Amino acid sequence: MNIDLSNKTAFLVLGGWLLVLAAFLMWDGQTLQYLFYLRVPLISGALLFLLPAICVYGLPSMLGNIFVLGNPWRLAMVTAGAVAVGLGIVLIGVVIGVNCDERFNLQAIAWLDEWVKPDSLQPYILAVLLALPTAWTAYWASGPASLEMTDPQRRQGAVLGAGLALLFLYAVYWLRAHAAFTPATDSLAALAAILPKEARGGYVIDTDAGVTLANGHAVLAVYLSVALLLYAFGLILYRPTADKSNMQLPVMSYVLGLLQIFSLVLGLLTFLLDYYRVPVLISMLAVSALSYWLWKVDHYYNLHAST
Repeated sequence: MNIDLSNKTAFLVLGGWLLVLAAFLMWDGQTLQYLFYLRVPLISGALLFLLPAICVYGLPSMLGNIFVLGNPWRLAMVTAGAVAVGLGIVLIGVVIGVNCDERFNLQAIAWLDEWVKPDSLQPYILAVLLALPTAWTAYWASGPASLEMTDPQRRQGAVLGAGLALLFLYAVYWLRAHAAFTPATDSLAALAAILPKEARGGYVIDTDAGVTLANGHAVLAVYLSVALLLYAFGLILYRPTADKSNMQLPVMSYVLGLLQIFSLVLGLLTFLLDYYRVPVLISMLAVSALSYWLWKVDHYYNLHAST
């Protein structure tokens, strides 16, 4: 075996990983536990924030063109969609972080309590910051250099996207601040109460007035309701057809949608299953394998003889 001792880059990468490992070993144990339980929103937030760098610089030949948008409306959809995905990631992280003390017996983080108040603006500000790189890269890549849009068209798309994003954020904020979803949250609290009493921590709080949702779940429920309503509307409006090329979603919207599903589904599952020390990925693989076996799922294509 020959080892190239002159490869300085390899030694720098190895030394960097060793330093990171040493820092983790010396770090406070509770901090590491919070990082573990928050792994899904942290990874999702990093992916959203670094998405332009990954696509444009990491995989330019494969993903670089997904930021090139053909008209102002598509730029607006990507801008507003990035903000919506950012808010979902932030809210999942807040729900997990603020309830770790009750569900996983960790010391509470005091400043997170401010983030779950109905009139708190911090989650919305952080969502915008996470979405800014994606929105700016879409604006930059769709300029005259790509021959897709002129500067006035880009500005029109950016202004329209910012307006749609603010409208979405305000809808979630207003509905939560005015307790417009109280019946829905009461139903969620009753559903969570089905869990064994020792496993309800982080989901519900037992009070003299009855069972109520734990901190953060109400605003997340409002967010999911608004997002599902918009998804249903988009499903009807943008159903792929052969004669509506201008009405189809840009590829970037599907990428953001996948990131949204990843953060919400895995975030909620980790919060539920980490209490039981059940690995989420293994559970999902087991369910997938079981469904394939039960319903005899098979993927095939009809082949026709050439004429």
